[in-house]
Amino acid sequence: NLVVLPERTSDPGAMGAVVWLGTYKAIKRPDWFVRLASDCPERRCIMAGVVPPPPLSREHWDLAIATAERIPNLEVRGFQDSHQVSELLRGASLLVHTSPVEGFSNVLLEAWAHGVPTASCVDPDGLVARERLGAVVTGYPDLLREVRGLLSDPAELRAAGQRARAYVARCHAPGAVIDQLAAVVDRVVAKVRSRRSR
Repeated sequence: NLVVLPERTSDPGAMGAVVWLGTYKAIKRPDWFVRLASDCPERRCIMAGVVPPPPLSREHWDLAIATAERIPNLEVRGFQDSHQVSELLRGASLLVHTSPVEGFSNVLLEAWAHGVPTASCVDPDGLVARERLGAVVTGYPDLLREVRGLLSDPAELRAAGQRARAYVARCHAPGAVIDQLAAVVDRVVAKVRSRRSR
């Protein structure tokens, strides 16, 4: 996937927000993040994403809104355009990705491009562990432990954010992706031309 590297990045070690981006539906497990906000009252937590339209259930949106009314550290937002997502990530220390059913999520790439490490339930091709871009979790207790551990170490948050941005620049920035795509297209064009000349 291609992602544009923003000029301005986050400083994850600066006590920024813990952010969740997704669709408020059960399969994405937004309830894990609501619980995380309750378990980490000292940290500002922001959820943002798509509210499922009828006839889909709004149960998880309603749960998030009701919880945010009770606990002051949780802010719940609906859909955010790309500019708003970028602003949100620039103020983040960590992105929490609770969905277990992703391939290679663009949400992870966007966070990494902004220099924000992640705590996620998926690790595409072992990338998070191999490049040390944050933490990979399998259950809620793991999530809570890893998030607390990451947030307690500003220097490591900064280092993981720098590694994440460097990875995106190397493998997913327009120049890297377009060059790879151009090489594939060049090979296909050469094949087609060689067949026509026979």
